[in-house]
Amino acid sequence: MDDISVFFESLFESIRNDGTLAGSVIAGLGVLLLVAVIVDSDWVLEGGNGFFNIATISRMFGRTVARVLMGLLAMAIIFAGCLIAVAY
Repeated sequence: MDDISVFFESLFESIRNDGTLAGSVIAGLGVLLLVAVIVDSDWVLEGGNGFFNIATISRMFGRTVARVLMGLLAMAIIFAGCLIAVAY
């Protein structure tokens, strides 16, 4: 258990100290979200207990509109991650 803790501590410390790596991680998460939206994964559009979330948009306007909005959000996350990576 200590080996896992040490591994994650060193990983997060590396991400904190290297802006390029942090931007790459953010862009990678955006790519993961974009792929999930493209293949229509259910976990992307599941709602939590909040008053207004993506599941609410899906119920009100349809699943296609919610997927398009999540795709745009994913592309914005990818763009932000690339900007962060290039800035450092």
